[in-house]
Amino acid sequence: MRLCVPNFYSKFHCLADKCSDTCCCGWEIEIDKHTETLYKNVSGSFGEKLKANIENGQFKLLPKDRCPFLNSSNLCEIQKNLGENFLCDICREHPRFHEWFGDYKESGLGLCCEEAVRLLLNEPSLEFLYSNCDEPNYAIDKESLFLKDEIFKQRKILFEILKNSSIPFSNRLLKALTQTELLQQQILPEFSEQNAPQEMNPEILLSHFTQILLSTESFGNAWNEAVLRIKNKPVSEILNSTNFSFSQAECENIIQYLLFRYFAKSIYDNLCLEKFKFAIFFMIILQSFAKELALDLSNSVKINSVKLLSKQLEYSEENMNLLFCHFNNDALFSKKSFEILITKFFNF
Repeated sequence: MRLCVPNFYSKFHCLADKCSDTCCCGWEIEIDKHTETLYKNVSGSFGEKLKANIENGQFKLLPKDRCPFLNSSNLCEIQKNLGENFLCDICREHPRFHEWFGDYKESGLGLCCEEAVRLLLNEPSLEFLYSNCDEPNYAIDKESLFLKDEIFKQRKILFEILKNSSIPFSNRLLKALTQTELLQQQILPEFSEQNAPQEMNPEILLSHFTQILLSTESFGNAWNEAVLRIKNKPVSEILNSTNFSFSQAECENIIQYLLFRYFAKSIYDNLCLEKFKFAIFFMIILQSFAKELALDLSNSVKINSVKLLSKQLEYSEENMNLLFCHFNNDALFSKKSFEILITKFFNF
């Protein structure tokens, strides 16, 4: 099987207790069957603690959704007492993600992790590395297999457009957006966007983008606090700003990385334009509300804002479905809307 990873993938190491956050709070932690069997066979007092803190294939979370095996130093007692081989799949793999497409696999690091975000933002030029891996091919239906080569070909074209430094970045995004719309029309002939309103301006559009963002189901207290700060920031203040938080290079990396993570999934749902819109939406929100999203200002505002937005959107199937529904059916999320905001937010 062929494997593709971003060029910073091998540099990743969990910061453990050096991290300002922890992956072991705020999530439901499902235990795979193999690991659950291992836990049932652990003897002694630690084995009793394991059995007492597992229910319906999950760890029983403590107040504030804290894993019962996360100690006061934010280190894992299971790894400390039993070793890494006793970690369940989700704990061993997180924040890594993997996607399979027949004889091809892609792996990356989720942006809910501050070290993954730091590596992405610090990468001078995001590239993707290819190698062979010893895994069996993944079953894929004939229709998806038919689209596979075209989707990956078009994604490569998008990356080439976004890296073309001979033209302004906003123009690259506009060109890539049009390229994606043409692909959408090609693979989904019945595709048609909602008619955009005649009167649209950046203030109306950004207000609408913000309203939809705030309608998503809350990830937790950190998001609830960020929402209050976002609500108190006037849209006019954002649009009059000439000093956004993220540089052109950082915008390039984040948008390309989100396309890497999501665009190929169009093989299965045909919604490539929505994947492109999500990447731009994500970046517009970051440029608008980086300081409001970054709860802990003692750490990097950029890192914390990406991390919280990723947790709120990417790690909620309900929230992602809500956004894709708006991207597909809401006239204020039309291609024209994105063209207006691209010109405003990415005119470096």
